[in-house]
Amino acid sequence: MSEPTIRNRILGYLDKLTDHVHRPRVTTLEIEVAVGIAIVAVVSLFTIHYFTTPMATAVVVCTQIDRKEARKLGWRRLIGTMFGGLSGLLVVIIDDHFGGNPYIFVGLAFTAIILIGSLFYVFKLPSGSWKITMISLALVMLVQFGEDRVLYAIFRLLGTVAGVLLSVVITTLWAHTEMAIESYREQRKLAEAKEEESEHPSH
Repeated sequence: MSEPTIRNRILGYLDKLTDHVHRPRVTTLEIEVAVGIAIVAVVSLFTIHYFTTPMATAVVVCTQIDRKEARKLGWRRLIGTMFGGLSGLLVVIIDDHFGGNPYIFVGLAFTAIILIGSLFYVFKLPSGSWKITMISLALVMLVQFGEDRVLYAIFRLLGTVAGVLLSVVITTLWAHTEMAIESYREQRKLAEAKEEESEHPSH
């Protein structure tokens, strides 16, 4: 079987799949999130939940279907994730330095939220990135008190970043797949039109 034939068969199956996706029962976003969570489930077999829990959260929050803005929004979300995650890690490190006092922790968390919010307001950054930053901040800094607290916070930071990257990859691949399907549909319509024209030539 030739390579073009295999490609056309695959696109044909995907074409049928997208017909079902565009019905009210299942949306593109739901499929993207399902794929992302399935990948996280596989990853969870080989690592601790401090990594996979924020990874799954980031996949659900960051996955989106706007393929035109996918790459730009992906970079914004990645930057917001890094900023929020590093801020959360800093909160944990400072609080750990003071002996893990709950009152100091609450004060540091409150200060971090106010400072980050002020920076977004001053530089007029998009509100969507602010939400991702706040979620990343919370995911990283809200770890249980104990000896390995900083290590767990680092795992949460890495998991959150991995989740954002995974969501960007899934969104981008799905966007390219949809474009390939649209191209396949157009080629099929042209081929059917030519075939019909050859069967019923005009006089």
